[in-house]
Amino acid sequence: MKTILITGANSGIGKALALVVAKHPYQLVLLVRKESEIQRLSDEITASTSNQNVSVFACDVSRKSQIQSCCNAILQRHPTLDVLINNAAVYTETRTETPDKIELNVAVNVVAPFLLAQGLLPALEKASNPRVYNISSIGEKYGKADFEDIMSHSNYSGNAVYNKSKLLLTMLTYKCAELYADKHIRFNCIHPGATKTRLVSDEDIAQMPLVLRAIFRMVKGFRKTPEQSAETIYNLIANQEFSTLTGKFFSNGTQIYSSAQSRDKHLIDKAWKYYVQITNQEST
Repeated sequence: MKTILITGANSGIGKALALVVAKHPYQLVLLVRKESEIQRLSDEITASTSNQNVSVFACDVSRKSQIQSCCNAILQRHPTLDVLINNAAVYTETRTETPDKIELNVAVNVVAPFLLAQGLLPALEKASNPRVYNISSIGEKYGKADFEDIMSHSNYSGNAVYNKSKLLLTMLTYKCAELYADKHIRFNCIHPGATKTRLVSDEDIAQMPLVLRAIFRMVKGFRKTPEQSAETIYNLIANQEFSTLTGKFFSNGTQIYSSAQSRDKHLIDKAWKYYVQITNQEST
């Protein structure tokens, strides 16, 4: 039985995806932010799908120390990991730093996916066809690789910072596809489509510039449900035709080219060096 790990499983796309995957013969490992969410989510998935092979762990993925502790706990219970889906994300109109002194979008949307992949490497290496899928966004096309201000100290804008984080996520996914090729671990990005979730709160929308606020509210009714996006993601990971691809970007179920800057080798290497620097990781 293959094991699939999904982060951000307590709500939105992550929870919907967990319910989809649990309907199939997989062992599920789910990450939520709070201890209080563990039993509720486990009971709900088991009751809805009858899948008894569900493990839920609490991990604040904005904290490097919690990620490492969580990876150690997961490795003890799940020595083999077939698929890692980094779905957890954050958006905020208010600049926030984590206790690690990393801007929150960078910590959750960029740093966490790769710390998890590195921390769970022993389990991924034991799988027959290990894969890592990072949930990116079409917004990466509008991100700016501003290496002079990655932490967004100046001119903070929630939308711009979120797009930048998804651009960096996409760049680093391509770098990992290259770095882990000899280990046969595949790294890909998925944009499931614009989705109605609680990622952007009403409070955040209220703080946006007038034009952007109007756009957000106008397109809200045209967005996919979390269940629809979850089906899109599941269909990709379950499709054997795509199971050996690496370093690719999928949007709405179709393989496409991400932005030119996300594929720029010079910028990718620069992003990787920055990641190694802020995480104190050894370069793979």
